[in-house]
This record gives sequence, structure tokens and C-alpha cells, in this order.
Amino acid sequence: MDDTLKTAIKRRSLIWEAMGESQYPKTRPLLTLEQFFLHSNGEADLWYNLPDAPKGQSQYDFHKAIRERANVWDLRISVTQLDEEPALTAETFESTWFEWPNSDHTLIVTTADEGEIRSWFPENAQPDEIDIGERSGTEWGAPSFVPKGYHQVWLWYD
Repeated sequence: MDDTLKTAIKRRSLIWEAMGESQYPKTRPLLTLEQFFLHSNGEADLWYNLPDAPKGQSQYDFHKAIRERANVWDLRISVTQLDEEPALTAETFESTWFEWPNSDHTLIVTTADEGEIRSWFPENAQPDEIDIGERSGTEWGAPSFVPKGYHQVWLWYD
């Protein structure tokens, strides 16, 4: 098994563990953009229900530009579920390995209001809902630090 394949298996295994080894995690892991997009071998698609939206590397570049804004502290992808349990062997990696985790939520830690946040997104990638404020309950992962004056903004895509 080559090192690239070993690394891919290890990264997917770590996400599976963070999900509590469940297809539907009790607490959703919050992944960095790099963990979600760059470690997926091109499979990551936050906007999979938006047919005209950018895909893959374009989504990563788009979200990275948002994260680099002066009024954004952090941007994370909330893992929602896996379509099937993983097969954690090299032999099954190419054919039956689980698809990359699904996500329908993005968390932005920012000082921006809803109108400004909406202005960051093209018409074909507008979130269905924008919630400003902390999410309650154990399902929602939380960022490790929210600076004074910043707030959590949850974007949801149906």
C-alpha cells in the first residue's frame, strides 16, 4: 500500500472516530476547510444539492476567501452524516470505501450581519437559512474560541 493511500485511509478513519463511529454523529465534528476539502481526494461537495454551484477546489477557494476576510475569525464545515459505514481497508478503498462525509451546515465566526454575509455568496450558492448565535444542544459542535465582539453564524443548505 502506498503512502498516499495510507494517508487517505488514516484521515477518513480519524473523521469516522470523531463522528463516534456512527453514520449520524451525536455531536457533529467541525472540520477546517483543509480537512474537509483538501483531504477528500476531490470528493468533498458542500453544495451537492445546488446543481449550478461551484464544485470541489472552487468551493475550497471560495470559502478560503471568506475565511481570509478581516471580519472573519474562523470558518468550519459541520459534518452531518455518512451515507454508509466505512470499509477501513486498502482493498476496499477504491470501490466500496464510504463516500466523503456529507455536510449541510457551515459555521462562520464573524462580526458581520446577515445582509453582509449574504452578499458574500453568489445567487447560485445562497444558504437556505442563516442563523446568528450559538446553537444549543449536544448535536452542534462548537468552535474552541469566539473572540469578544464576534458571533457564530450557521449557514444551512437544504
